[in-house]
Amino acid sequence: MVAFESAQRLPATLRSLAAADPAREVAVCRELTKRFEEVARGTAAELAARYAEPPKGEITLVLGPGRRAVDEDAALAAVAELVEAGVSRKQAAELVARLSGVARNRLYRGSL
Repeated sequence: MVAFESAQRLPATLRSLAAADPAREVAVCRELTKRFEEVARGTAAELAARYAEPPKGEITLVLGPGRRAVDEDAALAAVAELVEAGVSRKQAAELVARLSGVARNRLYRGSL
């Protein structure tokens, strides 16, 4: 996600992001296409500490993908449903692993 942010609001925005998901990858881009262009990359927590005070200039905030909450029980149920529908256990575990982020081996063994 890309957002234009006020330099004055940036510290509060980064603190909020760090409170919600401290490990989320973020980039703070300052003065893009200008002489003093600067790009700072790091986690939300790192950049919240770095930008405790408002910087000068125009700010563009780039947020990396957030973490998905994975319900392992739901993933196992999906594997069981696919197996019941006729998909091989190996294929079902592989497909659900790609979609959910749960380890394929865990899904396969859990469905036995």
